[in-house]
Amino acid sequence: MCQTVSGYKWSSDIFYRKGIKGFVNVDIVLSMLDADRDEAVKKYTELMAEKEEKDYAEEKVIGDEAYQLMCLSRRKTEERKRLDEILIETGINDEDYELVKSGSRKSRLTQYKLEYTRAALALKYTYKEIAHNINITESSVKDMIYKNEGANK
Repeated sequence: MCQTVSGYKWSSDIFYRKGIKGFVNVDIVLSMLDADRDEAVKKYTELMAEKEEKDYAEEKVIGDEAYQLMCLSRRKTEERKRLDEILIETGINDEDYELVKSGSRKSRLTQYKLEYTRAALALKYTYKEIAHNINITESSVKDMIYKNEGANK
């Protein structure tokens, strides 16, 4: 590591110190420091010479908190029942379970699909996730809910 920006050979620092125009647009930064170009270069040089007193090893960085939040959100997702668990909890037998998973349209399976869909929606699964899990279309899931909600009113 270099002690100063000017000590790093790949830095654009030289462009700012010398006011060199090239592939680095020094005008943006220097004009923020002063309208007079010579004064701006002087202020830039002083700014780069300032010693940083912070111990960055002790500083909290946004990545630490962001990482913790990401882990928390993953845990919350994992706490949610899996779609197959929801389907099994409907009381479905093994044979009918396989039929539902294969996308069968047998009418005797509708009660299981409906109970499964309601429970999955309550756990914030999307129509797409629900449909994909039982090998039917998203619109079929919506239609099933719509038809059966209308019949229950």
